[in-house]
Amino acid sequence: MGRNEPSILQSDFSLSDVPGMANGAVKVAQELRSVVSVFCWLVILLVHSHAAHAVIHIQVSEQRNGIAYVQGATTLGVAAISWEGKRVGKSGTNGRFSFYGTRPADCVGELTDGDQSAEIDIAGCNPDPVAPLANTGQTVSYSPADDGELQKGLSTAPDPRFSDNQDGTITDNLTGLIWLADANCLATLIPSHRGPMAWQDGLGFVGDLNNGVYDCSDTSNQGSHQVDWRLPNVKELHSLVNYGEYDSALTPGHPFLNVTGGGSYWTSTSGHEDAGDAWFVRLLNGRLSRESKETLNFVLPVRGTTQ
Repeated sequence: MGRNEPSILQSDFSLSDVPGMANGAVKVAQELRSVVSVFCWLVILLVHSHAAHAVIHIQVSEQRNGIAYVQGATTLGVAAISWEGKRVGKSGTNGRFSFYGTRPADCVGELTDGDQSAEIDIAGCNPDPVAPLANTGQTVSYSPADDGELQKGLSTAPDPRFSDNQDGTITDNLTGLIWLADANCLATLIPSHRGPMAWQDGLGFVGDLNNGVYDCSDTSNQGSHQVDWRLPNVKELHSLVNYGEYDSALTPGHPFLNVTGGGSYWTSTSGHEDAGDAWFVRLLNGRLSRESKETLNFVLPVRGTTQ
């Protein structure tokens, strides 16, 4: 092509400039060019649509040694793979990936490849139990939308709330915890003592109960005493409280023995701000507070775990 000759790549080139090109042929060529242009745009849109609708395929999703193992592929090819909101790696050029990740509490995890998300069921996984939360027992309303009106949470029923096992123990049918029936066993054994003790002594008393030093009428272990009694934590002890009751703040008809009228009961939970304090529950009115571990309070042993 000469230096001064026109180029067909120039923007002002027209098919009508070609010598001998009939008008009809020019029109056909122009229409053909339009068709090709539309076809090219369709191909671009198709590729874009494919990328925007990537598909995640899962081959394996199971629990292994307490954690989740997932194996699969994404049609995106190389992509950042995230599990439960955290990046766990990336897929290869063929889109394949595998990883170990956190086991979701409900056994269903969210997997993303940067474009699509998928809810993945973990085989062999049992969802963590949800501990029942009772309502407070308060039924009198003092203002609209207060606790007495809404009464949120599980009813203090099952009926009965507590079962006397006739072996010196009581089962809480709401939480599944097992309590010593005698709420002031030390005073029962040593009337002159009255029962209250410092926090550390309370822990020691429960240990002695497990070792058979004290006989609190527990025969629930095939006629003998159990060996896994403990001081309840603050949530366990406070779960006994019914805020619709006073003196004592327990569900009416409860089978506990010797619940002291104004007595406070130790929990095993220490104060965070001051480790010299521990939390207690006053079973007279449901008061929850903390005080020095040297204070004398009562002890109500428990065993088992919440449901």
